[in-house]
Amino acid sequence: MHPYDDPLVIAGQGTIALEMLEQAPELDTLVIPIGGGGLIAGNAIAARGIKPSIEIVGVECALYPAMRNALKGENRAVGGATLAEGIAGSELAFAEIAPLAFGAEHVIAVRIQFQ
Repeated sequence: MHPYDDPLVIAGQGTIALEMLEQAPELDTLVIPIGGGGLIAGNAIAARGIKPSIEIVGVECALYPAMRNALKGENRAVGGATLAEGIAGSELAFAEIAPLAFGAEHVIAVRIQFQ
């Protein structure tokens, strides 16, 4: 089973949004990390199923702009040292691109500095 390019994995990851909205229905924004795209895709689909007006914001490492590249048709370099290996996705699975294209209003790049 692939860690993010599998519809059942994506559906399972969406349960996070379901639990969050069950416990805090007043939430109007979800900020979700992006690696391969499965976590944000699952959460965007599940959250919008319950609350269509909810805003979805994706966060990815600045050195790994795979989602930005996919959504904006860019070809920025991907790679480098990071502490956030879980969201250091160098490529996205096709299954995540379509749901995310209508799922995230913003994709934010976070720079990580080593001290």
